[in-house]
Amino acid sequence: MRRLRDLYRDDPRVVAAAEAISGDRPLIVGACHGGLVTALLAATASRLASAWPRLVVCNDPAALRDDLEELGVVAAHLPEIDRFDAVEDDSAAADHSSLNRRVAAIEALAKGAVLLATPRSAQQPVPDLGQVANSSIVLKAGEDHDLHTLVDRLVDAGYKVASVVEGRGELAVRGGIIDVFPWIGEHPLRLEFFGDQVEAIRRFDVFTQESIAKADEAVLATASGSLATRTLWEQLPAGPVLVIGDLPLKGRLDKDHGRREVRIARQLEEGAIDGASTGVDRFRGDLRRGLSELKAAASESRETKIILLARNEEAKLELEAHCADHAVTAEVRIGRLTAGWRDQESALIVVHDFELAERQPVKRRGARIAGGSPLSSLTDLKRNDHVVHLKHGIGVFRGMATLEKRGFLEDYLLLEFAEGSKLYVPVDAIDLVQKFIGASGAKPELSKIGGAAWAKKRARAEKAIEDISAELLEAQARRVAAGGLAFPADGPDQRRFDSAFPYEETEDQLAAVREIRADMERPMAMDRLLCGDVGFGKTEVAMRAAFKAVAAGWQVAVLAPTTLLAEQHVETFSERFAAFGTRIAGLNRFHTASERTAALAKTAAGEVDIIIGTHALLTDKLHFAKLGLLVIDEEHRFGVKHKERLRALRGDAPGSG
Repeated sequence: MRRLRDLYRDDPRVVAAAEAISGDRPLIVGACHGGLVTALLAATASRLASAWPRLVVCNDPAALRDDLEELGVVAAHLPEIDRFDAVEDDSAAADHSSLNRRVAAIEALAKGAVLLATPRSAQQPVPDLGQVANSSIVLKAGEDHDLHTLVDRLVDAGYKVASVVEGRGELAVRGGIIDVFPWIGEHPLRLEFFGDQVEAIRRFDVFTQESIAKADEAVLATASGSLATRTLWEQLPAGPVLVIGDLPLKGRLDKDHGRREVRIARQLEEGAIDGASTGVDRFRGDLRRGLSELKAAASESRETKIILLARNEEAKLELEAHCADHAVTAEVRIGRLTAGWRDQESALIVVHDFELAERQPVKRRGARIAGGSPLSSLTDLKRNDHVVHLKHGIGVFRGMATLEKRGFLEDYLLLEFAEGSKLYVPVDAIDLVQKFIGASGAKPELSKIGGAAWAKKRARAEKAIEDISAELLEAQARRVAAGGLAFPADGPDQRRFDSAFPYEETEDQLAAVREIRADMERPMAMDRLLCGDVGFGKTEVAMRAAFKAVAAGWQVAVLAPTTLLAEQHVETFSERFAAFGTRIAGLNRFHTASERTAALAKTAAGEVDIIIGTHALLTDKLHFAKLGLLVIDEEHRFGVKHKERLRALRGDAPGSG
């Protein structure tokens, strides 16, 4: 994405803005739409380096921060204080979280970041810039820091010790690891020590507690000793203030800031430089129409360059395939800004994949990496839940306990076993513990620590698992030997069907779709279990598999456990497949006898592509002309007799089941 910023480094509008800032002159650049605003700002920052004002006033600092950081500019959001008058009185109504984040943002400004503020937050008092800079704590991987001293400094700086870091201003110590949630930044940080050396710094997800990315440094702002007694304007270096908006900043402040303004606006005002850009509404909506419009726009000038932004590598490959289908010449990159734009000055069009298909974009999130803490399972445990310890057997979770070990406070799971025996399990060994799940719902017998009974039970279970594994392997070997249908690779219609989904897929959805399609294209029967909570998009994954089967000329059966769910699937499938001429039929008790008879006859004759129903699908009267895929929703809700019929149906589907 930095290459996109660098495209504008020598742009006349950027040059004019840089000269106005350097010469302390007012300037307005109008007709700037979408992400062009961010691109011009980032290019101006790159061009001026440390000489530019480093304060940008806008209406949505959080979104602008994400866009600037995407383009390689470090930025910090200065939040507003709702009850600033209460802070000095230490009232319960005081917005201490926002105050501490303001201190952190000022610290980031002192370290060279761009400060982003709303008009209201820009005129609220801030701490002394020099005092904040001198009291900050900065750590880098490879540096030596005494862990005990660092914890003491963080506590003195206002951080609170917690068992698990869940909110800003909290820290937790586990052996040689410190988890801390700074007052700025989207994610908390995990500091991993080897002796007194900071071995690694990682960002981690506050909900799952899993590491998601490495960080070069940790900037930990202090939350105490920095009273907000000065104005922002008196501490900034001389020069203009950068403003984004159609109105001058002076008219939106209680008191004149006394500076000239370099303003980037959507409206083209008299005397302003023409930004010569428009939005990308012309390309929004249906993907096929959007790509056709892009092709037409490119034909208007041979100098037109199209950049399409995709959210990840898989979406990039999919978008490249769409471009090839429609003969659109475009450069597809991975990246995300708030919105695209069409720049008539530089003959550049930048559009996102979610804009072309008019999908709801998902929240930007860092990619996960392996090696995260398994603490997320704690969210599944409640006091007095039965648990299973890998070595000691079944016990009861009695809550968390904090004990001192080698001078540090560490967190433990307290487990109680038979005869009142207690075991303290360190949080970093939680992988040895899991929640007990029994088939009958009755309370299990607690194990005795050190007894032989648990070892025997475990040995019997391992032997049973080996036997079942052997049976499964034998069954799978028979399926592989029998072969199956290899569906053809995805074509333009499949990509058009996928792009009609009105939301951006999650990473898990994309992974499931990719794996299922790979299975369907292999010459063997597929038997795949798709798991996920309600609302996580399992139906969409199933519909894409169904479309692949139907596009290859095969029939699909969808079995649901209830009439209501079956009718819901009929409605969803019918709406989703409407533009593709797919013949869909329902079979449940809501249909009359004549309708059911007609559906059975059409299915047998191959005049139905997808049939959706409840247990009515399990009748011996149902025959398929060419069954290729069987989808079962909530298979666990079907009985033994039903599953015998399911096996027969699956046998009729040579491609997959």
